[in-house]
Order: sequence, then structure tokens, then C-alpha cells
Amino acid sequence: MSEHCGIDVAYGVQHMRNKLQEHFGDKIIISEINGKQNVVTFRNTVRSILHEFYEQTNTNRSIDEEKKSIIQAAAKILKSEILSSETSTKALYPSPDELSAQNNIKFLTDTLNSLGFCSSYTEIQKFECCAAAEKGNDIPNFVAESFLQYVADNVDHNSGTLDGNNTFHGMGIMAAVTPGSFGTKPIPRIDVTSEQIALLAKINISYYKPSESNRMASCVYSNLRKMNYKDVDCSFMVNLLWKVS
Repeated sequence: MSEHCGIDVAYGVQHMRNKLQEHFGDKIIISEINGKQNVVTFRNTVRSILHEFYEQTNTNRSIDEEKKSIIQAAAKILKSEILSSETSTKALYPSPDELSAQNNIKFLTDTLNSLGFCSSYTEIQKFECCAAAEKGNDIPNFVAESFLQYVADNVDHNSGTLDGNNTFHGMGIMAAVTPGSFGTKPIPRIDVTSEQIALLAKINISYYKPSESNRMASCVYSNLRKMNYKDVDCSFMVNLLWKVS
């Protein structure tokens, strides 16, 4: 086009490509063939060329050659369909929080951050600390009719030392509320330390000391109902027992 119209008045390659896609939509395929960029082909033309090629080369061929030709033709059609499909990059890539929670790999998150796909690992940790400091141990929009359940789990870090030193044993607790309530309050960006976060939801350790009067000894339990167990071979259920154990 630049040869006929001149460089100043000719469309650029990307602009011309966008105009063609805007006008023809999914009727055309723009691809690269043997290193040649921006080859425009009508979709119906591609199908007819492949079909004609298959019909012309279908004579005097072995069964293996015919199978290979069908596979190659199908691959070209699938490739053209994939290239012409509309996709959303934002919907395909996971969020930074999902990457941190599922993989917990600093290298992966920072690598994707350098490519512009997500926030950095340090920024994610910064957001989590700010969210913990802002929320504290308050449960927003909690009413008496809600069902509240606390879920706790422990974590052991570097617990296999020979002398038992430099180990960490912690317990994390979260609250689950039904029905759920999701707020839209923004999280302010503040500077907060680990010590400050630990003081926000600190739980003192209390040791259980049984009373002098053992109340468990006064409990009376009723006899369990005897089960009618038949002496049968249950070895066929070993696999099921192993899977559910």
C-alpha cells in the first residue's frame, strides 16, 4: 500500500489489520505462513483449499498416508479456529492472591510481576498485613442469628533440629460466619510490623487443671446396643477402606 499511496497517507500494518478484522469479523484468518507475517485468508477459502487438496491427493495412497493427511488437515482447521477466537486475557490469568495462596512461590509471583501480569510477592504480603491490621478480630455485620464457627490449625517450622532450638510452633484461627457478609471497605496502605499484628488477635494460653472432685466419675453411661455381626468375608471391601482412610 505504501508503494501506491506513499508512506505518509498509507495505513499502518496494525491499523489495517484492525480495520480488516472490524469489517470481516470471524470470516477471515490472519496468520503467519513460512515466516511471512499478516497473511489474510478467508475462512471458507481455507476450508475449500484443504478439502480440494485432500480430494486431489486422495488417489493412489496407502491407508497410513491417508490417515496422516486427515490428521494434518484437521490440525490446520483447529489452528485456524483457535487463532480467530476472541479471548480475554484478564479472565484467563489468575489473580495475585490466587497465585500466592495456591503456589506460595515467591519466584513464580515475582517472575509474573516482571512480565506485568500480577503484583509482586512483597506487595501481596503488604496487602495481607494491612488487611489484618485494619480488620483486627472484629467480625463485620455479625448478628445474633448468624452461625459462627472457629477453625484452627497448627503450623510447625524447622521442627526437625537436633537440639530443638530455632523452631516455631504456631496456631492460626479463622472465623467462618453463615450467612456470609462481604464488605467493600477499602484497605488503607499503612506500615505495620509483625509484632503489632500478633497483638491484635493474641490468645493467652491457659492450662487445664481438673478440679478436685472428679465429675466424670459420677457419669453413668447406658449399655451400647449389641450389633448383629455376621461372620462373612469382608476382604472385598479392603480397597474401599483404604481409599476412605
